[in-house]
Amino acid sequence: MREFGRMEPNSPSFDTWTSLFSFAIVQALLLAIVLWIKGPKQRLLGHLLFLFALMLFEYVVWWTGYYQRFPHVMNVSAQLPFLFGPLLWFYLRAVYENKKWRWADAWHFLPFVLAFAQRLPWYMQSGEEKLAGMMQRDLSWVRWLVLNARLLHLGIYAVLILRFAWQQQQTPATRRWIWILSLGFALFSLSYISYFVLSRFSFFNLQWDYQVSLSMTLLIFAIAYLGYVQPSVFEDLDWNPITTSKKNIPTQLSEKTMLELRKHLEMIMQKEALYLEPELRLEALAKRLGVSRYQLSEVLNKAIGCNFYEYLNDLRIEKAQQLLLEDVQGKLSIKEIAYEAGFNNKVSFYNAFRKKFGVAPLEYRRVKLLNGEMTDEQ
Repeated sequence: MREFGRMEPNSPSFDTWTSLFSFAIVQALLLAIVLWIKGPKQRLLGHLLFLFALMLFEYVVWWTGYYQRFPHVMNVSAQLPFLFGPLLWFYLRAVYENKKWRWADAWHFLPFVLAFAQRLPWYMQSGEEKLAGMMQRDLSWVRWLVLNARLLHLGIYAVLILRFAWQQQQTPATRRWIWILSLGFALFSLSYISYFVLSRFSFFNLQWDYQVSLSMTLLIFAIAYLGYVQPSVFEDLDWNPITTSKKNIPTQLSEKTMLELRKHLEMIMQKEALYLEPELRLEALAKRLGVSRYQLSEVLNKAIGCNFYEYLNDLRIEKAQQLLLEDVQGKLSIKEIAYEAGFNNKVSFYNAFRKKFGVAPLEYRRVKLLNGEMTDEQ
């Protein structure tokens, strides 16, 4: 089996599938340009779309038979899957954690560099030598090792991205957004990996070959849409401390006003326990206080020293702590405590609790019970 592993078409021509994929290539390139212009975070998705377009272009050149005229196109995208996972990973970190690129993160791209270096002699060959090489069926042990490393690498990042999606704070809008993106990438990864497994069997044909590119095409449009709508999905959530530039905050509050708003906020939270609403958003709370979301963010960041979700988590963890101390008999499960405290999933609660107290909820309850600090109010 060749490294690129695609079946040979009978003659140079376009069919329905290759015409569809050609259209997807053009769309991916145009959308990549849009995302490059849109902003630094979306630019990462633009890079990903461009790489998908390059990979899909090579596939179409092969299927249509035009590789005989353009042999230098072949295997250009062979090692690109080493880049797909890291690019999406860095994009999600930038959106949810506001983490910027650091040189310490370069190790994520080391597998690509090594694989590309291994394949460098191929890229230096003439067109005739490449055409002859494409007719060889057997893989060297090095190319076999790189191929399997590529599949493993893609699978690992798919799992990491799904795990990252599960751990994030979510509202209905962001939940739908991140799960479409992460599951779409996981399905593409599964499709890509399954291709190299299925191609070893006799029932494999060109239609099976198309399924990888079809999954890639669907993911191209999903990425384009999700990248375009991302700012509107997250604009009210204040995942990270908001800046205090005039561009983001129309007016800056006086110290007296901030203290008054903080007092009003704490009174409402104590009286109405709004933090117990799992889907509470910054915009909704600001309206309840009669201020703008920028002003509320300023109060949270300057007067309290945290962002919106850190503030909610602190209140929810205090409620969870109270429930744990009162539940002497252990009748409530951790999941039940998480939901009663306002968390919308068990993982977010577990991570927030462990971050604050240094131990898991069950361990915290066990230690308090041994120390006689539990109170039975039942």
